[in-house]
Amino acid sequence: MIIPRQKLIGIITTFIISCAMLFDAKAQSAATSGDASGANARRAAVRRSGTGARRRRLPVRRITPVPERTSGAPVVTVEPRPAPPAYLYGQANVTVRGNEDPVIRLGLAQHGPTIIEFPASDNFFAVHPGGSQIVTYDESPTLATDHYLVFRAGSGFLNGVSESNSTEARASVSVQMQSGLFVTFLFYPVRDVARMAHRCVITYSRETVVTARRAAGLAVNLDGRTPTVQPSPSVASRRVTGGANDTPRQDGETNNSTQSEQTLSVTLESGELGSLVRRANQNRRRGQSDIQRDAQRALREALAAPDKFNRWSAPVGGLSVAAIAPVDIDANRRLTVIAVRNTTQTGLRLMPDAPDLDLVTLNEAGRAVQVRSINRLYVETSGVGGAIPAGMTIYYAIIYESPVLDAAQRVRLSVAQTTAADRPAATELSSANYRGEASEDVHERKRQQ
Repeated sequence: MIIPRQKLIGIITTFIISCAMLFDAKAQSAATSGDASGANARRAAVRRSGTGARRRRLPVRRITPVPERTSGAPVVTVEPRPAPPAYLYGQANVTVRGNEDPVIRLGLAQHGPTIIEFPASDNFFAVHPGGSQIVTYDESPTLATDHYLVFRAGSGFLNGVSESNSTEARASVSVQMQSGLFVTFLFYPVRDVARMAHRCVITYSRETVVTARRAAGLAVNLDGRTPTVQPSPSVASRRVTGGANDTPRQDGETNNSTQSEQTLSVTLESGELGSLVRRANQNRRRGQSDIQRDAQRALREALAAPDKFNRWSAPVGGLSVAAIAPVDIDANRRLTVIAVRNTTQTGLRLMPDAPDLDLVTLNEAGRAVQVRSINRLYVETSGVGGAIPAGMTIYYAIIYESPVLDAAQRVRLSVAQTTAADRPAATELSSANYRGEASEDVHERKRQQ
């Protein structure tokens, strides 16, 4: 097919114009996109340059705040208050009411004594220590008449004690009074002497304790003696009857008239009779208190002069005894003081109701053919519960009825301990060795009185 020349030229021209227009459109599009990219690049550059400028102009600094302080006021640190100890310390007072069995907790240091005082109306019956190496108490020779105890820490009291177990009790000691009151002491370890119990006073009414224990069916007056009780006052009346013309006469007045003397009758009513009985009881108690004072005085004198006991018997069953010369208190009563020594290396306990007094009748060969007990009126001792520690000596002041002795009779004193009850240690009180000393003691006592 042959295209005409003129038509071919028009087609080519149209094609060239279309290509040019397409090229121009592409160029304009590229220019527009380039301008946008440059603007974005410039903005990013400005942003980066601006941030760096700010970092250079405003560096980051750490500011430490300064606490405010008051003018001249010191800083005070408040610590929590420690809890009070579970034991008593310093000066302590404990009041016991009725039939209470108190448990008293006391702090005890290694180098300090603790003194515990009891009422003067009561005496000790028994002291039961926990262990001699942990807590000890002073064994006073007059403990039976004392009203205080002294406790000390033993050599092993602080052994094994640390901060973790310092609040645990280390020893327990029990004390029973003659009224029957039972007190338990728990001792806690204290390293500072200022934090221990220095003195503890126990107060109670002996009559209240006895009444409460008796109501509970418990034993009272463990020493076997009833304390003196003041009788309640009562009015005694006397009724005098006689004749109608009778007039009262003064004592010592005589009637010289010849008239017959009328009979004067006196009737004692219940109040008068009760008064007489009370006076008789008072006299009896006064005699009891007199022999008690005599026994206590003799015991104190013997403790002050132990050298008087220089005739010791041969040890039998771990015991040896010695006695001073008997002294006549009056026509019916005698007083003697004996010493009982533990010759073993262990503690011993005497038989109940020891020592024994017997009237022994001998035959011509010197053998006992008859033994009869002598009534003991009063016994005062320096020991507690009949216990004798190893190597120690306790003393007894004994008041007994004076027997009438034949030539072949002797007064024998014997003491036995619980592990050898059939082997008592004995000595004679009526020995001729004592006659001179007895006479001197009697004269000396009368001279002092």
